[in-house]
Amino acid sequence: MSDLQIGLIILGLVLIGVLLAFNWWQDRRVRRRMQQQFQPPAHDPLLDADQAARAQAGAAPTADPTLGQSAAAPVAERREPGLGGDTPAPATPATESAPAAPVTARGAADVPADRATEALISIEFAAPVAGADLLGAAHPLRQQARKPLRFFAFSAQGTLRQHLTTQDSYTSVHIAVQLANRAGAISPAEWLQIWSRAQEIAKRCNGKLYGPEQVAVLEQAAQLDRVAAALDAELSVTLALTEPRPAAEVLAVAHELGFQSTGGVLAWLSEQGLVRFTLARGDGALFEMGQAPLAHLSLLLDVPRSPADEHAFGRMVKVGRDLALRLDAHLIDDSGRPLAEGAEQVIDQQLVRLYGQLDKAGLTAGSARALRVFS
Repeated sequence: MSDLQIGLIILGLVLIGVLLAFNWWQDRRVRRRMQQQFQPPAHDPLLDADQAARAQAGAAPTADPTLGQSAAAPVAERREPGLGGDTPAPATPATESAPAAPVTARGAADVPADRATEALISIEFAAPVAGADLLGAAHPLRQQARKPLRFFAFSAQGTLRQHLTTQDSYTSVHIAVQLANRAGAISPAEWLQIWSRAQEIAKRCNGKLYGPEQVAVLEQAAQLDRVAAALDAELSVTLALTEPRPAAEVLAVAHELGFQSTGGVLAWLSEQGLVRFTLARGDGALFEMGQAPLAHLSLLLDVPRSPADEHAFGRMVKVGRDLALRLDAHLIDDSGRPLAEGAEQVIDQQLVRLYGQLDKAGLTAGSARALRVFS
């Protein structure tokens, strides 16, 4: 091997070392920056709403977010509902085009968005915009967004509205973007699409656009997804009917026991009207979709979406046994085996701990926040 070849190899190794050192330094710098901006205080385990409001509502109009400007934050793989936890992933490099002097979007801090689970995009209009025009401009965003959105707007009279109507004119609109749900954390492509549609609204309605940096949104979304995935759980039992029964008969018996029809399923409600658990057809179809005889029914306890109850599973099993008695059915578990006597006590003890963990994480079971995140 010649001296030239050896020299080139050494030079290549030196360049690789320099690149690795630069990446390490950049990652360390961004870690400190993210920790300073998004350190959650104690009273809201996910994020302090007031501090996040200042961070997001007070952000200046940002440059167009593109996949080339900022690297995507690592997104935790969404698992099937169950118990367990995930190790937080490291932060990722941020864009270098941060504004030098942030400008506050008027009224954004008063918008009742959930800064712990939503990113807020604000558009201020140069002059009041008619509701019909704003609804038309917002239609593509409503139709194409893959993550749930909530719209808030200030009318020309200064009143905060939680729904857009054709009767009002608006001086600003604020879009709360759900950061994560059971489909996973918002992706770079999803955020870019929402931001692009928001830009179109601003251009069409002569407005100025404000919002958080993409890297901050993706990092917060990934963290929320990791927390939610570790605390997600659904429990079900199956009623295997000895002989198929007409759907109308099953509906009648279920209603007699206390189930109420809601959203195509039958729900067992709490005293406050919250869904404790649901009864569905074994084939997954809606009860109203047909009257074919039914051979299987499914009882489902969606833990994060149901109110905390120290007898949550036991209550569902008791109702299931009553239903099985009326329909001449057997109550079986997910493995197809008869549900063991006393199993509900053991499971209820585990659920009490899980309800406590949800509450500690700021995702109180059955709360409006939990219903959005676990959707």
